[in-house]
Amino acid sequence: VATLVSPIGGAAPDESKVLAAAAIRSLSFVSGRMVQDYPAAVATLTDVLTTSPDVDIRRCLMGTLQNFSVYSAAHLGPSIPAFVRLLRSSVAEAEECAALVLHNLAAEKHYTDRITEAQAVPELVLVVRRDGTPPANLMYAMGALHYLSVDETTGPALLRSGAVEAALGLLTPAPGAAPPHPLVLEHATGLLMNLAQCPDLRRPLAGLGCIAVLVQQLSAPKGTATSRYRATVAVNYLCFQDPDHKSKVVEAGGVERVLQTLGAAQCTPQHCEALCATLQSIS
Repeated sequence: VATLVSPIGGAAPDESKVLAAAAIRSLSFVSGRMVQDYPAAVATLTDVLTTSPDVDIRRCLMGTLQNFSVYSAAHLGPSIPAFVRLLRSSVAEAEECAALVLHNLAAEKHYTDRITEAQAVPELVLVVRRDGTPPANLMYAMGALHYLSVDETTGPALLRSGAVEAALGLLTPAPGAAPPHPLVLEHATGLLMNLAQCPDLRRPLAGLGCIAVLVQQLSAPKGTATSRYRATVAVNYLCFQDPDHKSKVVEAGGVERVLQTLGAAQCTPQHCEALCATLQSIS
């Protein structure tokens, strides 16, 4: 590994760099110990990813780092700050790679603290809220925020960093704009559902306009079964034992939308149960 990484970050001919990058990528599929055995590899590869003018090299390195996050995730903790720095790169492959790796690591709950301590949340929010973010980068960044929200201790940091506004923006695209990818909708509603579970965050969420947006998602034609279910659970949490929130749900047409969704043929038993619970909370 050291022999292959060395020319990538050195002054070797471009052809040698491409071949070395391709070889490293091939090894990364099968060597789960690569990062553990040669920790400097991540630092070198992330540096080259932001500086190499060769697209083939960048794509190989992106694939390698992605594989590290799948096959060597247990050893990537010390490298998280390097991936957060990649999010600030103007190189498209670097940002996509960083968002994807953080997405994969955020799914591992034991990395939550390290990711938040590395100040990844504000950077991920910037990726989501920036105009013109490539669809893949948007999906990975929103997914990372969603996975981080599973741990209730991250709620305040997500709220402070504008993650809620980012999610709401995705759920309410401008007129004429293309709707987000279905997975993006699922991640956005998932984040709001997770945050709404925390009683201390329900008032701030309602103050940001979450209730009206979530009510719209209960039967949104562009939504998915998962996004509609998550919106239902979030509404249920927000109006539970809170008269003001119940009134906002009713004013937003929540009762009608719940009944409409209950009567839909594609409503799953799990979703029906959540809808009934929401009606009970409203009453």
